[in-house]
Amino acid sequence: MLPASDIWPWGVLAVNLAGCLLLGYVAAAAWSARAQLPVSLGLGTGFCGSLTTFSALTVDVAEMARDGDWGFAAGYLAVSVAGGVALALVGAALRTTRWRASS
Repeated sequence: MLPASDIWPWGVLAVNLAGCLLLGYVAAAAWSARAQLPVSLGLGTGFCGSLTTFSALTVDVAEMARDGDWGFAAGYLAVSVAGGVALALVGAALRTTRWRASS
């Protein structure tokens, strides 16, 4: 269970970061297998897009800024974006490593 917080939305952050990890893996798998576009769009955009809640991220950041919590808003946005990119790269690396090992 994630800790409750009135300021930091842990659940949204966890779901978005998990979605980025999965999307990195799916994108690398689609690339390595030369999957058809509908498959990669369905898994990437469809499933991962449904899993993540980046609209909630923007609302949370806007509400933090509106309430004057600029430090929390900037920190939450930075952790979400940097963490998302990093985990997408990790997901891609996991898939690429697995693919190379099985070849």
